[in-house]
Amino acid sequence: MSEFYEIQQLVKLFNPPRDDDNSDSDDENLHENTSTEPSVESKHTQKKTNPYDKVQIEKKDNEKSDVYDFESSLTSEDEPSPDWKKTPKWNISYRQQVSASDVFLQMGAKTPATASCEDMIVTIDLPGQHVQNMDIKVHKNELVVYSPNFSVKIPLPHPVHPQKGDAKWDKEQEKLTVTLRMEREFDFINF
Repeated sequence: MSEFYEIQQLVKLFNPPRDDDNSDSDDENLHENTSTEPSVESKHTQKKTNPYDKVQIEKKDNEKSDVYDFESSLTSEDEPSPDWKKTPKWNISYRQQVSASDVFLQMGAKTPATASCEDMIVTIDLPGQHVQNMDIKVHKNELVVYSPNFSVKIPLPHPVHPQKGDAKWDKEQEKLTVTLRMEREFDFINF
């Protein structure tokens, strides 16, 4: 008898009652009416859902999205947004200024992580372009490059000093390399 009671308790544990009503009379009625097929009324009222189905969300057209659109905030009114220009391939890398004491004696607090880097290097492939036709604008959080065939707005992962940058054009590889000094707060890593 105790085994049967334990099994009933396990059944209650894994199949909790769907109503908030926890009366014993409902449990007794369930044991009395044990048919293998559900009644006609219960077929219409019960709708089984699969827990692995995707949730369908209906969104109205006039409803605003709760997600902040970063790219729309970067567009400014004074800069044209040419839709017909291509976006070139670009890459961001970082550079540290290390000395012999950092490399051999490890006296400084610098690490190989980007938190210890001073410069951000942005490389942009601009095939078929000339340096005379390029327009480069450096803002605190973005880099904008315009040319006759290409246009790119690159959101920068770290704030930079707009005045402390350097740009070099490699004529053979047709690459623009922009070196930007990152604006970092002084902490125990950056000093």
